[in-house]
Amino acid sequence: MCVTVHQLKTKSPPKPFVTFPADFVTARKTYVSDGTSYLFKEERFDVEVGDADQACESRIVRTWTTYLGRAGKLHYDGIDKEGKRLVSPPGEFMPPETEGKADHFTEARTIGGIAVKCMPIPPGMQQAVSQICVADAKPGTLVDVHGEPITLFSETAIVQDMASVLRTEAKSVRIGGKVDQAVFDAVAAP
Repeated sequence: MCVTVHQLKTKSPPKPFVTFPADFVTARKTYVSDGTSYLFKEERFDVEVGDADQACESRIVRTWTTYLGRAGKLHYDGIDKEGKRLVSPPGEFMPPETEGKADHFTEARTIGGIAVKCMPIPPGMQQAVSQICVADAKPGTLVDVHGEPITLFSETAIVQDMASVLRTEAKSVRIGGKVDQAVFDAVAAP
């Protein structure tokens, strides 16, 4: 739509669409926990397209958000798409409840060398979601700041007519190792 409007207004071609790097991802999520402190960082990479007056110029925009739940406090930090830092004063944090939250992941598998348990997908849902898998570990071992099991692998249809799939894929999983407290200290520092 932008291209058509720009060409009608200016009779000139729009700017070329942004070129994606070979390793482009829409989001990169990092979780670190020692069982008492919970760190979650998400980097998002979105494509922003200007309007017809800007010749439909496109760019990749990076934002990030970090949550740290530790010692009764929840710390929040981030950067918005304009590069503005977003910081909130620490709020209250209760260790996440994890009981029963992974009970519906029952199918044991190995994906990419990682032991996982996957959720059986009900009949009729395979078109939208083909798999959702979490770590095959003791319940509560790999959870986010809300106590939800961390999805290690998933495939979700995003535009069925175009056969597009959004894939979540773990690049590294380490369970049971010692966590350097400096990781949490750096996030909690003002």
